Amino acid sequence: MATDEQATSSGSDSSSGSEEEMRKLLQPNATLDQILEVLKSSYSHVDGDKFEVVQKLDSYDDNNFLVKINSQKYLIKVSNGVESQNYMKDKTNCVIHLQNIIFKQLAKHEIKTSYPIPAKSMGEEEGETEVSLHSLTVVSAAHSPRTLVVRLFRWVEGTPMSTMKTMSIETLAEAGVFLGRICLALDRLPLGDAEKGLGNWYHAWDGKQTSDVRKFVHCITDEKRRKMVENVISRFEKEVLPDAHLFRTGILQADFNDANIIMNDGKVSGVIDFGDTVNSWRVLDVTISMAYAMLSTYGKANHSLAAAAAILRGFNSFYPLSQVERKHLRLLMTCRLACSVTLGAYSIQQNPENTYLLLHAEPGWKALEFLCQDGEKVTAAMENRFKAACEHNVTKEGLIDCSDLSYCDSEKGL
Repeated sequence: MATDEQATSSGSDSSSGSEEEMRKLLQPNATLDQILEVLKSSYSHVDGDKFEVVQKLDSYDDNNFLVKINSQKYLIKVSNGVESQNYMKDKTNCVIHLQNIIFKQLAKHEIKTSYPIPAKSMGEEEGETEVSLHSLTVVSAAHSPRTLVVRLFRWVEGTPMSTMKTMSIETLAEAGVFLGRICLALDRLPLGDAEKGLGNWYHAWDGKQTSDVRKFVHCITDEKRRKMVENVISRFEKEVLPDAHLFRTGILQADFNDANIIMNDGKVSGVIDFGDTVNSWRVLDVTISMAYAMLSTYGKANHSLAAAAAILRGFNSFYPLSQVERKHLRLLMTCRLACSVTLGAYSIQQNPENTYLLLHAEPGWKALEFLCQDGEKVTAAMENRFKAACEHNVTKEGLIDCSDLSYCDSEKGL
């Protein structure tokens, strides 16, 4: 098997191919036994000496594992080879460093999320290393083993919103408020700290990079769907880019979907997964969440637009959007879905055994087709729903009323 150095010297690294392609080749493929050794070698100081790797968890480009140390639950995250390599080049000028800064910032604002636990010092001063480095296997045999960044996180108790069999529209509005709180906390992140973590970080899933999705549309086998994605990209360039200089920018969570929203006793209580964190247009945080709300338990029950509107109402009640941000909500939602289904098609092509990639595939296509409907009547109906969502409807008890948004997709011109 090739070492890191051999892979680099042969030219098979991120400089010789697109980052998204390299992310697929360098996706961690660690075994349970390898993770057990990671725990023993780097985290024996945490809670004791009894280690258990409970199960491998779903992940897109990383590896996540539920583990226990003396019966206490933790999350082990093995970062993708691209991010790991960037970390090893410059520990304070990479997205992994930025993520660690974000976790500390959210903790200050009492927003429950994962929190990194320092690894065994390994020659450094106690408590100063927030990651450990381990030689682990990746999907591509030609690039294995690979030195990858491993982090241990406190487990966020609760269940993902995606596991809920039933859900009210008000729950989605509550999630929108929670996202607004995250955005406000990230706006208060010291710019110097954020800049140290950003470096030249590029992410294909960043909405402002929508034009680059063209590189992967050839993976869409259905011609009609391929043309639909191409049309979304063209509209993005013609309609969104001219206004881009008017958008507020900031550090984004960038993937606030029902799999990453943690519930406790029926209430939104936390958020996980900052793997898509970027410095981009602030409005993207809410349009990403609106797009994925369409695929939630509530949204899939013929309430996809109502689900998106509920997220918007909750978010806007706490973090008001500007007029120009509101103008592009629908199109930016389609951009995220177009990116998701296109890069998903590419990912499935590269890694067909990863069933997690199929989670949002077909529902994502259906939501995109719904949003891309033509006609003045449909356009007016969608715009009116989002306009109504931005009119705060807060009851005397401080709850957000969404009864006026809850009608089905098939009603009122849709």
